[in-house]
Amino acid sequence: AKKYFGLMEDNGRLPHNNFATFNAVSGNFSTAEEHYSIAANQDQGDKRLQEWAYYMGIINIYKADPKKSISIEKGMIKSNGITPGYGWYNIALARALCYDGQIAEAEKYAKKAAEFKEVHIGTTLGQTHYDFSIQLLQLIAMERHFAMLRFENSNWWYNPSILTQLAGNATEKYLQQLLLINQLAQNPERDQVIYNLFSNESTISWDEVWHLVKDYSTPYFIKKFSTQAQNDKRPKIRKYFKLFNAKLLIKQGKYKEAQTLLDAVLQDPDIDAEYEKLYLARIFEAQAICSKETGKETQAERWTMQLYTTFPQLIPFTDLKPKVVLQTDNSNKDPYYGKVIARLKDCNLNRIKTTSDPNALYFSVALTTSGKNKSLVYSVANSEGQSLLAPQTISCEQPDSDAVHLAYALFNVGGTKEKE
Repeated sequence: AKKYFGLMEDNGRLPHNNFATFNAVSGNFSTAEEHYSIAANQDQGDKRLQEWAYYMGIINIYKADPKKSISIEKGMIKSNGITPGYGWYNIALARALCYDGQIAEAEKYAKKAAEFKEVHIGTTLGQTHYDFSIQLLQLIAMERHFAMLRFENSNWWYNPSILTQLAGNATEKYLQQLLLINQLAQNPERDQVIYNLFSNESTISWDEVWHLVKDYSTPYFIKKFSTQAQNDKRPKIRKYFKLFNAKLLIKQGKYKEAQTLLDAVLQDPDIDAEYEKLYLARIFEAQAICSKETGKETQAERWTMQLYTTFPQLIPFTDLKPKVVLQTDNSNKDPYYGKVIARLKDCNLNRIKTTSDPNALYFSVALTTSGKNKSLVYSVANSEGQSLLAPQTISCEQPDSDAVHLAYALFNVGGTKEKE
């Protein structure tokens, strides 16, 4: 493929979109982004799916910049309207929102895609790819709802209402998994397109594949991914199979063995610190879990901080809780502010009282007033006072919803709260 792309380039006939995808599945993400950008400036002249827009959304998630993906997909939806490609852009937007932690919004756009009759013109991506991508995103959203209930309520484990919701969520997830596995069983391309992690015909990210394999036959996938880690002809992709193997070993409770493998993949010289932030974040997450399970709490805290500085939006949906120092204005006796802080403290944050913990997040929340309008200003810094999240402002609406919004904002989820 590389040879013939070279011949086409020499003759001025290089298909930039296809060449970008070729580079993306080979692990050359910066080159892929460059050629998707060129493809973006080449007007197709008709209404069809612009594949560059769909796949650029995934590249930006790899770069830990889901907000940029959200901007791209919203722009495509606005400029193209309800024409072929509309459903695909809604899927891409749902994915970006999901990785930005905006799960309710993600579900809204996934539903729009499911209800839209897409016409697959000028693309090899078909209805099977389309349906599968939607169903997988819906499964991920269900799993994250489960995590959200525990994140938003520190008393979830003895709260009957929350426990009932968790049980219902688990049932929905199980049914969705059955739906997906039945579809996969009938898909003869699953080995080449899905389990291969990177494929020309894949419409999901490598990270999404994890949600397909993690609850099924662990020994089968360890054997499969071990073989691919050794034999895959794409040197820059082998490390992804190794990461999956490490995560599967964690599922088996083999934490020391998993940590040895994780230490090895971190030494890979091919890691692109700009374009493989999602990959690094998943390594840091797995390292933190291994350290925690083997009694190395301080190491676990350091890995969690590295996860925060790499891709903070992932943290609320994990079992990791970085230390948080909540800095509030004790002199402010405003009742609204008091209610917000009280509800914020009810969220499942690992709050501590200290002034110099290098593995803690220093979360500042203040209330400002302008006439009758009230706003909450928040920011995040490390123990040395260096900014990790620049000051941002949200308008006050309801104490409970504002407090929960702040809890997620600590991890850069969303942004300025938008009214419908």
